[in-house]
Amino acid sequence: MARFIRANPALFGEDVGALAWTAVGVATSGVVNDKVVSPLVGRFLPQAFGSEMIGKVVDAFSTALTGWGLGEVVGMIDRRIGHRIRSGGVMLGIAKLISVVLPGFSLTGTLPGAASSWIPSLAERNAKALAAGNGGNTISPGRVLASIGTMGI
Repeated sequence: MARFIRANPALFGEDVGALAWTAVGVATSGVVNDKVVSPLVGRFLPQAFGSEMIGKVVDAFSTALTGWGLGEVVGMIDRRIGHRIRSGGVMLGIAKLISVVLPGFSLTGTLPGAASSWIPSLAERNAKALAAGNGGNTISPGRVLASIGTMGI
């Protein structure tokens, strides 16, 4: 008798559940590293954070180790989820390490200088609307969607 294997839906050929757990690993590793591990490392290696480049390298390694550790802890409960969380944390550490070597590489969602100048922000549009007198103290979902629609998003 054949065994039925349940699978999550696929997105571009990838398992959505696996991608979600990897994203949880990225986010959790980043938060735990920034709030807990990085301040501890800064106490033990204060001279490392004196140099910007060395500080970024130390942060990248501590992020990867944080992701690895979180994955190991979760892996004690569920091996597959632990692997995904470990993968996400280590990927974030590698991305931080790449940002040390490539000066234009950024982990933020902001666009480089020239490209961001021709895309007006939602805050700028709301400020113009308030200055024109057709804004108010309340923001309705319709107005937000209309603002986003006029931005071309």
